[in-house]
Amino acid sequence: MPSANSVASPFAWAIFLGAFLFFLVQPIEARFILPWFGGGPGVWTACLLFFQCSLLAGYAYAHACVCWLPPRMQAVVHLAVVACSLSFLPAIPAASWQPGPTDDATWRVVSLLTATVGLPAAVLAATTPLLQGWLGLCRRCEGETASWELSRRGSSPYRLYALSNAGSLAAVAAYPLLVEPLLGRRTQAWVWTAGLVVYAVATAAAAWQVWRASADTMIGREGIQQDGGEQADAATAARPPSWGLVDIGLWLMLAACGSALLATITSRLSQDVPVAPFLWMLPLAIYLCSFIICFDREAWYWRAPCTLAFAAAAALLCWRLTVGDRPAAEQLAVYGVGLFVACMVCHGELHRLRPSDRGHTAFYLAIAAGGAVGGAFVAVVAPRLFPGYGELVATLCLIGLCLTVIHGREQTMLPLRGRGWPAWPLIGAATAAVAVASFVQSRENEDGILARSRSFFGGLQVEDVCPDDPALHGHRLRHGSINHGAQFVDPVKARMPLGYYSEQSGVGLAIDNLAVPTGRRIGVVGLGVGTLAAYGRQGDIFRFYEIDPAVEPIARDWFTYLEGSIGAVELVTGDGRLALEREDNQHLDLLVLDAFTSDAVPMHLLTTEAFATYLRHLHPTGVIAVHASSHHLDLCRVMAGTVEHFLERGTQLYMGFVPHPVGDEPLPPGVESSLWILLTRHRGFLEQPVISRRCLRPPERSLRPVVWTDDHASLLGVLRGR
Repeated sequence: MPSANSVASPFAWAIFLGAFLFFLVQPIEARFILPWFGGGPGVWTACLLFFQCSLLAGYAYAHACVCWLPPRMQAVVHLAVVACSLSFLPAIPAASWQPGPTDDATWRVVSLLTATVGLPAAVLAATTPLLQGWLGLCRRCEGETASWELSRRGSSPYRLYALSNAGSLAAVAAYPLLVEPLLGRRTQAWVWTAGLVVYAVATAAAAWQVWRASADTMIGREGIQQDGGEQADAATAARPPSWGLVDIGLWLMLAACGSALLATITSRLSQDVPVAPFLWMLPLAIYLCSFIICFDREAWYWRAPCTLAFAAAAALLCWRLTVGDRPAAEQLAVYGVGLFVACMVCHGELHRLRPSDRGHTAFYLAIAAGGAVGGAFVAVVAPRLFPGYGELVATLCLIGLCLTVIHGREQTMLPLRGRGWPAWPLIGAATAAVAVASFVQSRENEDGILARSRSFFGGLQVEDVCPDDPALHGHRLRHGSINHGAQFVDPVKARMPLGYYSEQSGVGLAIDNLAVPTGRRIGVVGLGVGTLAAYGRQGDIFRFYEIDPAVEPIARDWFTYLEGSIGAVELVTGDGRLALEREDNQHLDLLVLDAFTSDAVPMHLLTTEAFATYLRHLHPTGVIAVHASSHHLDLCRVMAGTVEHFLERGTQLYMGFVPHPVGDEPLPPGVESSLWILLTRHRGFLEQPVISRRCLRPPERSLRPVVWTDDHASLLGVLRGR
């Protein structure tokens, strides 16, 4: 008889590899399609929705196999499905999936991923519940327990779920630290392809163990049918476990809340920090750690301390929603701690509510269904239901409601003043207080808000600024915590370019000092409120590229830069880079790159391939103005890398570094500090006195080049403070 280790080994490898590859393919695919959808946080939210649906499909398939097929047939069917999944390789999305201007971005992402990695993702997702059942069958055939003892101290089969999440966590850590910095996108896809082949071999070895075990023992749908009195025990063990609707509802709700928090907090972080797998992995790692801890053994989850910590974390998260721009480290700390504590409560209670061993596939199926519901709530429902980001508060209140039901059903008592008091009324009251306080706060925050809009690309709001001061009264557009343009209401002052676009800013100097005095052609990637149209002269053409269809109505309804421009204004809907790649040469005298998602800069707009496209559209004496006022990234290093890249290929680019203000120079009302980087093939442009005296030499650190390409771009080298 084979040893226990020899039986368990292929199952262990297949389970670990399945989870590792499932979570590794998520950032790989997201990295491919991020440029096609504007580089916004909605891309990752849509990706999470797809992979949660893949998890649901995989768990449903595993549950159906375990319930309806004998073990040998399970092995044959699963190996056939694994073989079919190999036909999807390599996992590289086809360029034909690039979205059109009118496509629904969320469903386009889901459809694209389904066509590219749909079957492999579902197969990998099915691994843990299906192979856990197989291993239990092999153990029973050997006369051992159905559980796999991962250590001498524990015997719960649910620890296999912890092993699976350990594989997931390994992938989450490996991608930003090893895979993304060292490998290009296509290499990543081919490495993942090789990993899937290794997984198929491990799965085949596990299926062979099931086939051999079934050769000597007849195992049917109702468990092991043995001789004599053991048949009665087997029949008893084969009876399906009894679950109430409350149990199933709690499984779904707790799993949905954890999933919704993951998607919501990741989206919130991505509003103010560059959108990239590097950032996405941190919340996902926290989410998986809570699963590993809670499902490793019940003793790791201390209900009372975790419940109290959740109350504090919920208050902290609600506070974070009410404050403005904060340092990135503080945001990561608040959101990270809040997510971990809330997920510990959700997953700890899930583990406490787990069914018997034989109900594990149904339990996993409910967890996957809850995850898909939570992902759909954030990706599809919330943008249509909440004008702001109310899904975070709503999810916290749903967790409080689940805790109220659980403690009420279990009659949990709190020892106070020598007697026991029911816990559920206190939890319910605290949940109601959070809901009411958040509602009141949201109503108060509506003061001064003239309009709101929310789409796949984020939330926008128009604010009324200084309404009691006619000299300063204006409107301002905000995306997240960042201003995206402002204008005075006074018709006389309304033509003044404000914000980052004043006449003393880098882009203002560039427009006013172009070699072409009239008939200038200026392209702008990112509409905002259309401030740059204020520089228009007779014969000028301003061509704006804007990916978010919600921006233009706001720019026209609440601001007058576009309609008041003396020059002609053209608007192209869609991603600026993709539109420029499709267009004929525009012969631009100036191209302005100002496409921000809050304070996050879409990386695909700053790669060397992107600049090759820009230079094709640029007049030989033209200028590219890059808005580099990022709080978190030193984009000057990327521009230095771009200059070096093109110099090696025979094209000399000259770079100007234009901050505003300089030193103690005062800022006029409505004008904000900015940093613009000017790139041109015409050295004489930067040597003009009005330009040269405003150009400063950046710090030495900012001159160390970092090259971003479509295939390889990492944030680690350009984060400020590193």
